[in-house]
Amino acid sequence: QNMVNVSGTVNIPVSSIGAIRVFGFHNEDDGFVFDNDPSRINGRSNLDDSGIWPLPLVGDGTLYVPDSGNSAEAWMRYPNQKEEWGLRGSALFEFSPEFDLYATARYNELDGGNNNWRADDPRNLTYSPERDLTFAGRNVRETFGASAELTYAFPWVEASYLASYTDAESLRTTDLDVSSEVGFDLVRPETTEVNTHELRFTSQSSGPFEWIVGLYYAKIKNDWAGYANFYDTTDVLSAVISPSDTLNILDGVLGDPVFPPTFLQETTVRVPFPFENRYRERENKAVFFTTSYRLEDWEFGFGLRVDDWTADTLDRNATLYATGVPYLEQGDTEILPKASVSYFMDDGTHIYGNFSRGFEPGNFNLYDAAGTPVLNPYKKEIADNFELGIKTELFNGDVSFNAAGFYIDYTDRQFELQQQIAIGGVIENILNAGDSTQYGFEADMNWIVSDELTLRAGLGLVEAEFGDGSLVNDVNSQPSDVSGKTPPWISDYSFNLAADFTTPVNNNLDFRASFEVLGKGPYFFNQENTAEHPSYEVANLFVGIGADRWDLSLNVENLFDTGYYTDGSIWPGDAIPGAERDLVIGTLGQPRIVSVSAKVRF
Repeated sequence: QNMVNVSGTVNIPVSSIGAIRVFGFHNEDDGFVFDNDPSRINGRSNLDDSGIWPLPLVGDGTLYVPDSGNSAEAWMRYPNQKEEWGLRGSALFEFSPEFDLYATARYNELDGGNNNWRADDPRNLTYSPERDLTFAGRNVRETFGASAELTYAFPWVEASYLASYTDAESLRTTDLDVSSEVGFDLVRPETTEVNTHELRFTSQSSGPFEWIVGLYYAKIKNDWAGYANFYDTTDVLSAVISPSDTLNILDGVLGDPVFPPTFLQETTVRVPFPFENRYRERENKAVFFTTSYRLEDWEFGFGLRVDDWTADTLDRNATLYATGVPYLEQGDTEILPKASVSYFMDDGTHIYGNFSRGFEPGNFNLYDAAGTPVLNPYKKEIADNFELGIKTELFNGDVSFNAAGFYIDYTDRQFELQQQIAIGGVIENILNAGDSTQYGFEADMNWIVSDELTLRAGLGLVEAEFGDGSLVNDVNSQPSDVSGKTPPWISDYSFNLAADFTTPVNNNLDFRASFEVLGKGPYFFNQENTAEHPSYEVANLFVGIGADRWDLSLNVENLFDTGYYTDGSIWPGDAIPGAERDLVIGTLGQPRIVSVSAKVRF
């Protein structure tokens, strides 16, 4: 894994009223996942008898940049190879003591891996960085964004207007058959546009009563024009799509699955078939206020947000699949209260309790629970959050300690699920699994042992459980009761331990070192709790020297090269030819990497 990251910042004063800051970066990373020369099921190989790559490659033979529209040819030795660059500018102008403007603009381009999963047996996780896939999914993305904040301070109130705009365009490709075949791939051109506006009024009085009142508006537009490329590698599809099956449109081009395809068939698009082809919008209109009142050592707070939301989906494949309903919309008005009470002691200790309600809007899937094409709604998710905590300092401020207990009550909790669908291929559906509760305890401590040594520690404990009647459809579209099960991706404990050491070498030079250990308990990959990731610990080391105008450091991430997955889910076994059902498809955590970084300030 070769990696080079370069960034720079320039801050420029503008007369006496403000400043402009420009930041730029360029990152290159080969990635740590590498693809073997896969032996294909039909007997062909990426290497011919002469040792020449038959698939089009450029440079050192590791990267193909598709320009013909045929993503079957995009095989890469290092599928997570990434190049990214971007610019960000910001400006702050104080035109008068009452009036100021803060504005930003950013532009970013990314050419990196997309969904370069590792298929692993949940009963024997290997965390191997090796793959045997003939197709490397890519994510080529271009993003522009801008924001502005205007503030004017009246004698008794401050008025602020905040606006933001983001436009992202990407082309993402995914190996849907997750196999050593050029079989069928997902090509997803995607555009996302987000607009937000907020008008806020904040009290400016010096009394015990403070308040904020505001209006908020947001609109999110998201467009998928996705299609699945089916290629002339008939072996990989014969078990999934056979003549006279659902995809009758393919019958004339499937060929005879008994005979191995030629290389021309292997690298020729069979049918670009419409797959995930939809347009979606979400709109939020809200009014909100927050108040607080200080009464000697006590402070009481209350807030309320009224959010009116709508969400819709247009299914462009409705005519193709004869579903009869190309467009659906849903929405509601949410009343979201929050309340808090705090007690401040003379020694600086702060004891508090909070309550808040939040929600995640609903929308529509393109397939139902059985994998049949049809607009299928999923409902909003509601979460009630309770928290009780303390913040304090001990031993004359040498030790700071924070602790909190929490309880979260979910209604109609949303989860993303990968499913095998009736027409062939794999899609991602969002479902309401049912209600669940989640409660636990968190604490962190910072101890200044001396001028040179500081110790840090943190601990989190979580218990989570689905409520009675919680029902999901598993990846094979079979109903499954998950009542009493633990929701996926939740560890019952996590912790961190760290030591920071700093000492002067001479009058102008300091030596710095840091060592930390991050730990995470076991978690489940799925709602049914049939596949579990074991607990793991990751250690990181930092050593450096620095002066007023420069720093030089050595960084070792994952010092002991621990294997783990940062995320994962269960993949339908039918989608992987020759594989058992219910494999884990996971994203590998960063293995050990040693880097040197330098910073110079002019």
